[in-house]
Amino acid sequence: MAISLSYTHPAGSLHTPVSPSNIIFAGDSAGGNLAVALTQTLLSFQRTSSTRRINFHSAAVPLPLPAALTIVSPALDQLLCLPSWYANAANDIFEDELPATLPSFPSCSAWPSTPPREHPYAPARTLLHPLASPCTTPPEKWRGCPPLWIAAGGGERLLDVAKVLARDVKDQSGFVEYVQYDGMPHLWPFVFKGWWQSRNVTGRWGEACVRLSRQSLHHKSTELGDENCMAVVVGVDGRTKSLEWKSFSTPVWKQIVELMETKAAAMKVYEGQKGKGRSSVL
Repeated sequence: MAISLSYTHPAGSLHTPVSPSNIIFAGDSAGGNLAVALTQTLLSFQRTSSTRRINFHSAAVPLPLPAALTIVSPALDQLLCLPSWYANAANDIFEDELPATLPSFPSCSAWPSTPPREHPYAPARTLLHPLASPCTTPPEKWRGCPPLWIAAGGGERLLDVAKVLARDVKDQSGFVEYVQYDGMPHLWPFVFKGWWQSRNVTGRWGEACVRLSRQSLHHKSTELGDENCMAVVVGVDGRTKSLEWKSFSTPVWKQIVELMETKAAAMKVYEGQKGKGRSSVL
């Protein structure tokens, strides 16, 4: 179905509508999670809507995809249980678990919740939902994803989820550029701003946003092929080398879901710091 990309805006708007070819989704860590979840929401809408339009200020307007999705160190596993979470424990800035899930965490009027649950975000089992932990998105649901630029640190505990997303988008004939920095921990561009790796990835990120916006019309096809995808690793010596896509082969979707189901089932409901009641101070 051909969709006319004509847009409207309510009276009094500060500017005219922005073309989706000039919109880039970008985020890091939890912001990367939100950008990915929003992209999947739009893809789901396009799969299920017969018109691909929504009612906006009494007008039926299209709800298209952005020009690209660009993310750094995305936090796509809220249960923290994929293999790299354990393999990279000595290299990253994270503790083993979210502090608020541990029995020693101080109680307050907001936590433990009422009724009590295992995790401050939501009941543990619901964290498997693809809009909470996008790494559980079935691979076929990434078909039609806008061009993806993604960077991750080779030493971060969430490395696997970045590779899973890159692999799944690529396997659905999407356009992917993946950049991995040897030894870098989670969110290194913002934690260690003076490092050359931080300046390098920030420059690459900005360049990708400009380039993919300008090239967006060339990347709308869902049949791009592997030759359009790129995976590289930037070494500590500054040299860039190709990264084999076969290194992205595991864990697969079924394994991810099983790992997260096991972790969720093992989590204990947090009922407050042992021996202490709730505090009234947030």
